[in-house]
Amino acid sequence: MKKTIKSLLALAVAAFAFTACSDIPEPEGYNSDQGDGKEVFEPTGDGGQTTPWNVAGILKASVNWNPAGTLPKGVYTKGYIKEFNTQGSAAFNPQYGNLSFYITDSKTGNSDTFYAFHCKGLGNKSFTSASDLKVGDEVIIIGDISTYNGQYQYGSNVYLYSLNGQTEGGGGGGAGTGSGTETDPYDVAAVIGSGDKTGVFVKGFIVGSAYSNQETKQTEWNFGTTNAQASNILVAASADEKDATKCIPVALPSGSAVRTGLNLKDNPGNLGKEVILYGNTTKYFGQQGVKETSYAKIGATEYGNKPGETPGPDEGTPITAGQYFFIYTAAGTAQVGLPVASDKDYGYITLGAAKLTPDNKLDNDAPNLFTFTAVEGGFTIQDASGRYYYMDATHKSFQVSATLPTSNHIWTAVIKSDGNASITNVGRGVKIQYSTQYKNFSPTDVAGDLPMLLKPGDVVNVSGGGESGGGESGGGDQPGINKGTETNPLTVAEAFSLIDSQGSSTTKDCYVKGIISKVDNYNSTYKSITYWISEDGNTTGNQLQVYSGKGLNGADFASKDDLTTGKTVVIKGNLKKYNTTYEFDKTSSIISIK
Repeated sequence: MKKTIKSLLALAVAAFAFTACSDIPEPEGYNSDQGDGKEVFEPTGDGGQTTPWNVAGILKASVNWNPAGTLPKGVYTKGYIKEFNTQGSAAFNPQYGNLSFYITDSKTGNSDTFYAFHCKGLGNKSFTSASDLKVGDEVIIIGDISTYNGQYQYGSNVYLYSLNGQTEGGGGGGAGTGSGTETDPYDVAAVIGSGDKTGVFVKGFIVGSAYSNQETKQTEWNFGTTNAQASNILVAASADEKDATKCIPVALPSGSAVRTGLNLKDNPGNLGKEVILYGNTTKYFGQQGVKETSYAKIGATEYGNKPGETPGPDEGTPITAGQYFFIYTAAGTAQVGLPVASDKDYGYITLGAAKLTPDNKLDNDAPNLFTFTAVEGGFTIQDASGRYYYMDATHKSFQVSATLPTSNHIWTAVIKSDGNASITNVGRGVKIQYSTQYKNFSPTDVAGDLPMLLKPGDVVNVSGGGESGGGESGGGDQPGINKGTETNPLTVAEAFSLIDSQGSSTTKDCYVKGIISKVDNYNSTYKSITYWISEDGNTTGNQLQVYSGKGLNGADFASKDDLTTGKTVVIKGNLKKYNTTYEFDKTSSIISIK
């Protein structure tokens, strides 16, 4: 089968401007012709149903996939049909009802291409003739990626998810019913076909759960109760649905009444039952789902706090007036709440790395201290600049004022038995909680994790295990406090756990120790090397990519031969996840090698 996929020079230029995994090397088997005048497209998307890759994105993702030999499966790519394959075999295969063609990002066809081999029609149904598709049609393809003669392509389980904006049922991206209210909740199709929504009701039937397999780097869709996960459920339009593309994954926050009452691991009898949910619609497990689920109802039984209901009084030990840090701990790290930017009069308490002494005590980081002043009915809260934190009548965010507000400025605060602080706005009846989606503290009725209120000199104690907010990783051992430093670097397994806990965020200036398992390539432009490390130097198990890394203490590499497998290294850099690849982002440096 002759391929016409050419030139990744444009892709390399686009990738240089792309913030994740930039200056990616060309894959073997591609011809890079310079000066061909092709249009340049930046890689976009993540291969999910609602945010498919473009052609530049799938090319880049295929090059940068797991080195253990796996390639993306069940992923979506959007593009325009450039041409049909007429060399070696006919474009249309009447025996199997499929078509083979190339897609491109450019409507004129003047950009890099990706091949779809033996693609079926909408809903995985057979085409009836070659005229079912034409050059210029906009398509979204789902399938498994493979290689042929060194080139990447859609090679199996390939079919159209949409054709010119139309899906199998004839609907476009806005298919489905409901307005997201309690009396008119969104159905599953409406969630799949719409963008992110905050604070909406959703209805459907519980059909299973999902799991991110860390070995294969693929999502496993578990229909039924076999291998059921406690952290999430799958919801579909019908109780017998077995197609993951027609389901929405729903996160069940750790420690919440929603998780206790809904999860199939502990409640197998919930399988097939209709459920009404309240939360935020957003990407989860690579496709549109529901996160920060704070309320659910099965039949007449309710779980969690229904929106608009004022929670009962908190049980716990009231705090005393004084100065406190807002602290959040996850995956063995301690993060401190940062005040709203000085030029803003509203916002959220974002997070930064907490300053700790060698014996794990909080340093006197004065700019990040918040003052709780006792007043009638509770406390006022002020940041280090003296600004008051309060709420208005509408928004679920902090309003900030240099003068004492007249309403919604009083907070109650108690320390619960688990050490976390329950801080409630008296006027609005909502708590300050950590959002696993937005990575900040805000006053909200959407269930999240509570902060800790600690003072300078307090010991921060982080132990292993557990989840934060119903994430996708399935838990596991977590690194201890003050790990990830030069004197106490993370292992590769601990780096994976830390990356999982941070979602799409990047963990900066982290140290990891491992053994070089594979050396990919040398980049002569940046004088860097892309290579991989593992716990034992083997290419099985967890593999952490060091993307476009620098040498000892940031020095340039001279060639690929500067690194060899089997060497033990400590690396400093920024940890992140790009699609399914766990990696040090570019410009990391080696601190020690032996």
